[in-house]
Amino acid sequence: MTALSAPPFGGVDVVLDNYGGQEMMDLATGITGFQARIVMIAWQGEAWDGTVAVPGLIALGKGLRIVTSRGSLYGEQKLVVDLAEAGKIKMPVQDIFELEDMARAHELLDSGKHMGKILVRT
Repeated sequence: MTALSAPPFGGVDVVLDNYGGQEMMDLATGITGFQARIVMIAWQGEAWDGTVAVPGLIALGKGLRIVTSRGSLYGEQKLVVDLAEAGKIKMPVQDIFELEDMARAHELLDSGKHMGKILVRT
């Protein structure tokens, strides 16, 4: 999470969250100032079902504006799969690991230093 521009009333005026989930929403609403914005770009896997709660009284009292991305629709997912099958989408591969090297694959993923997909052969 990245928070920018502290307002004069205390707290930050923008929270840009590219991870998501309940813990991050609670943190974001706690550190924001009056009339701040919270932008949630993505969600943790378990939060995709829409169960992340916005603390209503805090959001109302602070006059927060909360903007989130949405999950893709089935038609959008099918379009992407069709384009990939037609060879119109290129997905760069950073590295390919054998199943026995799963720990190394996770280390690379956790490092955040990869630019392409990390594949594991089964």
